[in-house]
Amino acid sequence: MQISFKDRRLEKQITQPNELQKKYGSLAKKISQRMAELRASNDLSIFGKITGARLHRLSGERTNEYAIHLSANFRLIFKPDYPDVPVREDGGHDLKEIKKIKVLQIQDYH
Repeated sequence: MQISFKDRRLEKQITQPNELQKKYGSLAKKISQRMAELRASNDLSIFGKITGARLHRLSGERTNEYAIHLSANFRLIFKPDYPDVPVREDGGHDLKEIKKIKVLQIQDYH
């Protein structure tokens, strides 16, 4: 999968091991694991099959964003990186066609 980031600061925090550890501490290992899984995936559909990832689409103002589980409270939040998100006939996002994402943030939203 092709991955971009909301800004250079977030990219540095997530992709540089020393920055990742400094910013996220004990969560750094799980963030690295999820990023490796994202990079290795051909598309987003695989995350529906990874039980611990708990991929889910957000709602409300964040309806075109997704989150995957990092810990009990923290989620990696991203959106498909397309001007028009690929959709299925029933109107839902076509996860098999989502091959580019933009990481927006790591957030405790509980």
